Amino acid sequence: MKKILIFYLCIVSSAALFAEQTFVIDDLGYKVLNSEDFTYDFPIVEVCKCYIYSGAARHVSIPDSVEWNDTVYTVIGIGNHAFGRARIKSISFPKHLEYVEDFAFTESSIESVSIPSTLSVFGISVFYNCTELRKVVWASNLETIPANTFDGCISLEMVKIPEGVKTIDSSFSGCIKLAHIELPESLETLIGSFYGCSGLYELPKIPKTVKNIGSNLFCMCNGLQVVDEWEYYGTDITANMFLECRNLRSITIPASVTHIREGAFQECSGLRTVKLMGDVVKIDKLVFTGSWKLNNPPSFIEDFYCYGSVVPEVDPSAFSWNLGGTPTPTSEQYEWELFGIKMFFYDPFIYNEWDEEINADREYVLSQWNRINTATLHVPRALLNQYRNTFPWYKFGKIVAIEDEETSITPIADTQNTNIHTIYNLSGSPLHGLQKGINIVGGKKVLVR
Repeated sequence: MKKILIFYLCIVSSAALFAEQTFVIDDLGYKVLNSEDFTYDFPIVEVCKCYIYSGAARHVSIPDSVEWNDTVYTVIGIGNHAFGRARIKSISFPKHLEYVEDFAFTESSIESVSIPSTLSVFGISVFYNCTELRKVVWASNLETIPANTFDGCISLEMVKIPEGVKTIDSSFSGCIKLAHIELPESLETLIGSFYGCSGLYELPKIPKTVKNIGSNLFCMCNGLQVVDEWEYYGTDITANMFLECRNLRSITIPASVTHIREGAFQECSGLRTVKLMGDVVKIDKLVFTGSWKLNNPPSFIEDFYCYGSVVPEVDPSAFSWNLGGTPTPTSEQYEWELFGIKMFFYDPFIYNEWDEEINADREYVLSQWNRINTATLHVPRALLNQYRNTFPWYKFGKIVAIEDEETSITPIADTQNTNIHTIYNLSGSPLHGLQKGINIVGGKKVLVR
């Protein structure tokens, strides 16, 4: 009997030893932390959700320290969901704040936040769906802005990311009023961060330090209309970078780009003018395509400019309709010869939702497979014959030499203020100033005699 009693007491003692100690002071819940885990020699706590904040105060000031059970604790963190859905408007952080954990302010009504320089660790989705957040001031030492940090912050209008940040991971999706973004020169990785930012009317400068860019970077940014002086130094336009930017009419792709990846401009139905300023060597599949099944047409390009010294290799589907949408594993395949190239596609007409009216349009769909037969391709004179003998470039309705387009050349007298533009030669290489002959300034040809 004694042995059983002693064993029971040991279990109770162990449970008490490792149980979380939490307490509430002035409507804020706190959790006692193990100082040894943080290499502190004094008692520490974090603000936690042991008590759901429902105080009347709309501004919350987290104290630097709190006293409980005759012990003074320093506040160093904010725990998971600590202010989730809280009806607060603003917050003041403690001076020793080191970390903010996942979902700390998710779906709260916070309107402004100033992130202190002491903060070095940020969880995911910290301000997720904070629909009233308008202002963020940074002074932190963060190296990473994690996934979903500001996703769904539909009132956020401007963001300036501080120097020191190296990675931004899908952090601003759905910020529909975000119109201005400043990225730091320290940035190295940028992953899908501005998906659905429809208030973005101009692209941010992507620093030269950025080496890794993920897909879907500006997907569904429907505020974009003309992109002609974008500071971008990457070699790739990454997959789906401008997917479904339906109001984009014209884009000038910088001279640094050599590869346009899959679906980069897919379903950009308003796109009419494309300018490749450098030596693009490859254009992947579905770059300018649309989905017939989803009633999203491809880019009906009118003018396509290639200023580079090479003829890009193009996937046969780059300018086509995507007839079948996303096929199912049981879809039947059929072989079809497209411009002399045998290709395999999933038959779109096996889907049940395709009614008789759509089926009746089969011939129309196939006839509209590629719209470049009405477009004009503008290329250097030295490469005219090569383009005219290379698939699918020879399918353009008209292929002309850039040098011969005298009507589009602007006299130098009309373009004295060229210092605000990047200047290129006809091969797409940047110049330090205007040179004799034809220069490309702001996407327009300028003749210097």
